[in-house]
Amino acid sequence: MTPHASVQPRQRGIALIVVLVFLLALTAISLYGARQAVFGERIARNVLDAQVAHQAAEAALRDAEADLAMPEGQNPQGAFCQRTGMRPIAANVGMLVEGVSCLAGICRMTDSQYAGLNADKAGVAQGDEAPKGAPWWADDKGGRWNNDFKTKPQAVNDQCSTFKGGVPLGTYTGTAHIDEVAQQPEYLIEYLGMRNQRPLFRITARGFGYDRGTQAVVQAYYVPPETE
Repeated sequence: MTPHASVQPRQRGIALIVVLVFLLALTAISLYGARQAVFGERIARNVLDAQVAHQAAEAALRDAEADLAMPEGQNPQGAFCQRTGMRPIAANVGMLVEGVSCLAGICRMTDSQYAGLNADKAGVAQGDEAPKGAPWWADDKGGRWNNDFKTKPQAVNDQCSTFKGGVPLGTYTGTAHIDEVAQQPEYLIEYLGMRNQRPLFRITARGFGYDRGTQAVVQAYYVPPETE
């Protein structure tokens, strides 16, 4: 009589495979969740940055209106520059320099220059006096913002009569600068001629967020109130 041999079941390791599959799935879910969280945070940061830029642009727009409405003889505390002899601007439009330079932030383009706004850039390469484009367009489209911030007033009576392009916040009004933005908001004023015997101005303001690449542009038209 032969002894009965016991048969040991062969282990296949199926439990280990199942555990590894579950771990892999949980790792993938965790990585996806973390990625979504980072993506959401980035979107929120971009939205906040855009809101900051928009509010800065609105502040520059109000600053431009204050600049236009300021009477002669008023010297706001904290202002770097004064528009001596040009206050109020609406009553002295004849003193505005005609051309495309936008001296001290005020543009008075000729009718022919405005008529050529939609001309292509081929004419520029052939020696036109200046690139075609509305002053408030981007610089590479012929705008007149002047992105060289160092050429603009940095202190009292600094480059006030020579700077061109956008006017940094508070330059003529003394409005306090906005903290933490990449660059102070700016405005351009365009004189568009007389309407119903009153001057019409177009104000364009651009603001910057925490990142200089985040910008917002707002625009408004301004007609000075009638004087009695």
